[in-house]
Amino acid sequence: MKLGISTQITISTSDVQKSYLFYNKLGFNKITGNDIPNPWIEMRDGGGLTILLNQDGQHYMGLTYFARDMDLRVDAFERAGIKFLVKNEKGGEFFQGIFVSPNDLFVSLVQYDNTTPQQDSVNLRNFNAEDYDKPEKYPNSKCGIFGELCIPVKVLEVSFNFWKKLGFETLSINEEPYPWAVISDGLNILGLHQTEEFKQPALTFFARDMKTRIERLKASGIDTIRSFGEPDEHPANAVASTPEGQKIFLFSF
Repeated sequence: MKLGISTQITISTSDVQKSYLFYNKLGFNKITGNDIPNPWIEMRDGGGLTILLNQDGQHYMGLTYFARDMDLRVDAFERAGIKFLVKNEKGGEFFQGIFVSPNDLFVSLVQYDNTTPQQDSVNLRNFNAEDYDKPEKYPNSKCGIFGELCIPVKVLEVSFNFWKKLGFETLSINEEPYPWAVISDGLNILGLHQTEEFKQPALTFFARDMKTRIERLKASGIDTIRSFGEPDEHPANAVASTPEGQKIFLFSF
């Protein structure tokens, strides 16, 4: 069973407007927003990657899934051994369940009767390889092609088996430069990286012309972009720090 039929990445922030202005420079546009129960903005890039910025007084990056029958899905995952930290009700009926992955990524499962199946988003796994050298066709006009939500893990096998219980399937398993795997449930793509090179989950984007894109992002006013790795070896690889403290990797390929 899958976690849901629609999803978004949820990121907490202390200033939702400031964070949105930053992501807007990265190619994300507002879909909707409100101040109830706290200020939040839902935004999306041209490839369909959806992020919810939530000014809720906390600090996290996580995955949120929606389904009309989420109560049944939560019961099934509990029987499979998933331990929920929170199970909320609204009006006497199940509303939300929250659990944490082995490496502290929060996952929220929300009952939403109006949920419709999410359309396929465009990412590095399904982007037409013939268009790699055609930047004008990249789904995100500013950052390029979304690759994965990369997650640092302590033991790859432990994390891999955990996500497998949740309906994720293997896209690739690799040993160099360290053990890592790419998995997907058809809605999200996760990269599980057994490494100390980064400490928290991060969004990754790829582009053949990433060096030019990085220069444009800096010119737009983003002053938190730094080289990632050895600049002499990979001059077009960089990491951007967001106002709420998250990381976004910008890689050339």
